[in-house]
Amino acid sequence: MEHLPSIHKLPKSFVMRAAEISTAHITAEDGARLRENGPEVLAVISGGHGHIVHFGDGTDDADIDHDFAVYSPAFRSLLYTLRGEGFSYVRLDPDGATCRDLPTFEW
Repeated sequence: MEHLPSIHKLPKSFVMRAAEISTAHITAEDGARLRENGPEVLAVISGGHGHIVHFGDGTDDADIDHDFAVYSPAFRSLLYTLRGEGFSYVRLDPDGATCRDLPTFEW
């Protein structure tokens, strides 16, 4: 059997980090935009109950501002925060966890 490399020896870019959080952290308007399935939405979770969004590896605020210009400042701020924590994907799910340090929206 061929020996596979240790996960610790793989290039950092190989490992994708995704946060799973509640859709309570986005506005209703941003939720509607995600349901339109723009190019920034990688996947719609089965039954339409969430989305996976990629916001880039090594992106900066200007990239997020450009790529997510139609979204609210609150949505872009969420992406800045997640990127700052080392994530490049987010799964937004109605049943996902809420984080007390992030704003929430009723909808």
